[in-house]
Amino acid sequence: MFRIRLKELREKKDISQYQLAADLHLSQSTIGNWEAGKREPNFKTLKCIADYFDVSIDYLLGRDSKIMTKNEMQQRFNYELSEKFAHEYANLLEDKHFIDTVKLYNAINSNLRAMCLSYIAAILGNIGVDTNKILGY
Repeated sequence: MFRIRLKELREKKDISQYQLAADLHLSQSTIGNWEAGKREPNFKTLKCIADYFDVSIDYLLGRDSKIMTKNEMQQRFNYELSEKFAHEYANLLEDKHFIDTVKLYNAINSNLRAMCLSYIAAILGNIGVDTNKILGY
């Protein structure tokens, strides 16, 4: 399937094997061998080809029938991440210990909250977690 998809994408972009090879810093014979089904690219090169044509690797390999742009791939990833977050958040809302902790945190003043966050950041830093990503510092 890869050889067919590669040729279709190349022809749709109206470029020769030679031009594709030059753009990917490969030889024309490499592209020819791929399209003839004699050889296949390694993973790193497959990723470069997907980026070049703005399609997913799954599309190149025939695992996905729809051409998906990087933007669409990012939207799919964001949706899946949002779904996962919503599920995890729903589980937290059912956890009595979490609810009690949130209530206690909300009951303290802003100075104590800042102190709590500093302690949490120090603990996370000691175990090698990047607190910028978690606490928004």
